[in-house]
Amino acid sequence: MCSLAGMESPRLRAAEFFAGIGLVRKALNAADIEVVWANDIEPCKRDMYVENFGAGHFRLGDVRDVRGDETPGSRVLRRRGRRVVRGTPWVAPC
Repeated sequence: MCSLAGMESPRLRAAEFFAGIGLVRKALNAADIEVVWANDIEPCKRDMYVENFGAGHFRLGDVRDVRGDETPGSRVLRRRGRRVVRGTPWVAPC
């Protein structure tokens, strides 16, 4: 965490869309950014992601079907002034 004039800033949180197997999550973790929600449409990618990071915040399905109020970190997605980090879609054979 960074600090300004002795004040600690809150830890950044991210929602990871098109999470794939979690490569972006690894980079976010290294930068001390907490991933509070992730999704992908491919079951094989979900399986690899869950093996590395657990299933607690992963939603399998089409991102077009996701509503902000159904995500555990929904205030991250809706709140003004908060940063939301998202990954790019990766195409990989399953």
